[in-house]
Amino acid sequence: MRPAHGGTAEPERATPPPAPAGNDADRAGAADAGAAPDGGLPVASLPRAASDPLLTARELCVIRARAGAEDVFVHGVSLTIRRHHTVAMVGESGCGKSLTALALTKLTPPGFRVAAKVLRLDDIDIASLPESGLREVRGRRISMVFQNPMSALNPVIPVGRQIAQVLRRHEGLRGRRARDRAVELLDQVEVPDPGRRIRQYPFEMSGGMLQRVMIAMALSGGPDLLIADEPTTALDTTLQAQIMELLKQRQRDLGMGLLLISHDLGIVASAADEVNVMYAGRVVEHADVKTLFASPAHPYTRALLGTVRDIASDTQNDLAPIPGAPPRLEQPPPGCPFAPRCPLAVERCRTELPELRRIRARQEAACHRAGE
Repeated sequence: MRPAHGGTAEPERATPPPAPAGNDADRAGAADAGAAPDGGLPVASLPRAASDPLLTARELCVIRARAGAEDVFVHGVSLTIRRHHTVAMVGESGCGKSLTALALTKLTPPGFRVAAKVLRLDDIDIASLPESGLREVRGRRISMVFQNPMSALNPVIPVGRQIAQVLRRHEGLRGRRARDRAVELLDQVEVPDPGRRIRQYPFEMSGGMLQRVMIAMALSGGPDLLIADEPTTALDTTLQAQIMELLKQRQRDLGMGLLLISHDLGIVASAADEVNVMYAGRVVEHADVKTLFASPAHPYTRALLGTVRDIASDTQNDLAPIPGAPPRLEQPPPGCPFAPRCPLAVERCRTELPELRRIRARQEAACHRAGE
């Protein structure tokens, strides 16, 4: 099935969600043969420079302490991202996608902490970095395009000045040099008349232009990894295609790894190399993009695909909404968290949590009945 198509920071702007102490500019940016030794998908066809892991996370958890107890919001997520490679995270709102992305640079909201067996960028152990070390990673090595540019940008500061603040923090540029570089960055993301646009405020620009500004800010430090959190939200289909092509072009130019967070399966199908399906703070399916769309193994993945019209199909079946809603991340039901909404659930599903296991080559799923 092939569905239809449906950072970034500076000291003076507020970036949602709230993050722990640290300069806001740091948020800019913010076992088959041939299988990857770290447990990822096979990479024998990739050149060596691209096949080496750029970012590796193993058993990543996000935890909040309360009244002598702890709530776990993200449960043991593992992923590997390589240069020139796009990994997507999909799922309904409230499944933990954005919180997982923030945890990769320890930008979780106040009161939360990040724990991981492994959290590395190349040879940098992010898990053990102090805040001063994280400031050098955020924006320069890992950058992030946050959701909703209208709320992520400061409404009372011209966009050129906001870009210049990021350049001052990460590149040491000031004055005319910072201004010229801001104009160059806007030109690279195809903002028309960038010399005039840098003097505009966010409310003077369209949603598509604001998204390009956010991308320009995220790319200003030349990051190795770009995290794009719902980069096409609230844009029409034409603008969505333009923004995704822009991201892919800059990825090719800079050799970046890309983590794409989206609930738009059409975007994911056309842009991603691998997909992680998240539900209730867990990865419930992981596969290369072709395998996932051709043969989804988890009932939740199949349910997501059932909500999207396949314009290539000769038959036009009714879309099938998923009954109910995802559970609260900190209060999942016993057993499989999808069991209350799953048409295939049996008693074992309601009492025993399934582990993510290999179903076939290039595919894993956390389901007791997967592969039946």
